[in-house]
Amino acid sequence: MVRSLISRKNPNQRGAVLIAVLALSALAAAVAMEVAYLARIEGERVTNVRDRIQAEMFARAGTLVAEDVLFLDGKTIDAAGDNWTEPIEIKRPEGMIEVTIQDEKARFPLASLFREDQRLNLEAKSGFERLVAGVGLSADVVDAIIDYVDPDDVVFLKGAESEYYGSLDPPRKALNRPFVSLDELSFVRGLEGLPGQQLMNICTLNTDGKVNINTASAPVLSALMPTLTKMKAARIASRAQVFPFKSVGELRDAVGLENREMEVMARLATVKSDVFRIESTGISGNVEVIMVSIVLRSNEGFQVLSRRIN
Repeated sequence: MVRSLISRKNPNQRGAVLIAVLALSALAAAVAMEVAYLARIEGERVTNVRDRIQAEMFARAGTLVAEDVLFLDGKTIDAAGDNWTEPIEIKRPEGMIEVTIQDEKARFPLASLFREDQRLNLEAKSGFERLVAGVGLSADVVDAIIDYVDPDDVVFLKGAESEYYGSLDPPRKALNRPFVSLDELSFVRGLEGLPGQQLMNICTLNTDGKVNINTASAPVLSALMPTLTKMKAARIASRAQVFPFKSVGELRDAVGLENREMEVMARLATVKSDVFRIESTGISGNVEVIMVSIVLRSNEGFQVLSRRIN
């Protein structure tokens, strides 16, 4: 019928119709490809959302597993971390969980640099200087940190105040208040990048100021007092790995501390911990979720002091 009509009207219209049909076919194919592409993109989006939710659930489950481990560890009288020093790995068909537990009292208490009245704690400053030197960082970062958090804009020796930070691009001001997160260390002059991360790994804002001699490293231990040399600190750390200390008093015979030194250690050291850093990683598909929690352990259970999800 179409051919007869075309033939009667104009034989040249046959080619025009064929071209139109081919054009429509190409357009339909393009639309079909676009629909298929959008469907695939939407499918990937749905899959990513699903994997994200599942990975976060795994990360939360890993945190609960870590709390169970710490709860059982707390019930062991002579526990010094033997039950949680190794990473925990749980594999499931849907993904996996990786958990690490760290003792916050194995770190230097950064908040001790200032007393409650915001005056500088010279004893803690001296210890912090030894810590910084012990890990190979510039001594200038000590003054820079003090200036960054002290309540005034007076430059402290080799430090830096708001005048320096205001000259940066983009400009900013010194905090002039205590740190609320270790991440803020990365904004201090001299602690950008790797040096800041290095310091974050050995400092804490979450303890009562005491250091656990059973879990602390030699550089952190040597920061406790001037007479605790690197050699003595290394001996303490080595002894703790084999025979954990049951009391701070055992240091007297272990490294030959005098009475006045024992008085300092009794004030600044402990053999038990109650604050821990739990890093739980949930993996599902191509999605990885990391949950970092600081928890306080007590007889009643656990209190979350802070939590961050990446």
